[in-house]
Amino acid sequence: MDITQKTANMSLSSNSTGGYHGRQPEIDWEEYFMGLALLSAKRSKDNRLQVGACIVNDEKRIISLGYNGMPYGRDDLFPWNDRTKTFVCHAEMNAIMNNKGVNMKGCTMYVTMHPCVECAKIIVHSGITKIVYLSDSRAHKDKYQDGKRLLTKLQTEGYITLSQYKPTCESIVINFN
Repeated sequence: MDITQKTANMSLSSNSTGGYHGRQPEIDWEEYFMGLALLSAKRSKDNRLQVGACIVNDEKRIISLGYNGMPYGRDDLFPWNDRTKTFVCHAEMNAIMNNKGVNMKGCTMYVTMHPCVECAKIIVHSGITKIVYLSDSRAHKDKYQDGKRLLTKLQTEGYITLSQYKPTCESIVINFN
């Protein structure tokens, strides 16, 4: 299942039963932050691929969110097609740029797709030291292979931590009723 299908099927419900006073147990921190990245991806107008990112500090405070889109809300100026996809700002870049001056040194980025090489460079340069990604569905493309190669080397040298998120629940349902 690719990331677009994952975000299209996003809902919030736990497989667990019981909990506090008969309610379902709360989701854990990783579910929460990856859920926010998935929810952020829903803002993307890209008809092929919606990607979201959530940056969190070591105190579990949200620093910033982002999703893939045209520069600064200019989605209406460009049609979403192969010719304009080079203008798209990736979710990782948007999350870093959306940060309002908070130091990101030592932060964690939860992102719905493994970063490409350009995003990997921006992430590392920002001071983020942990990357948790959900999907690796684009691993066959050169820019994602290069991103993986860069981040794996940095992990081997002890500069960052990179891990693929393994969901502990099937879905998260947000119900406005």
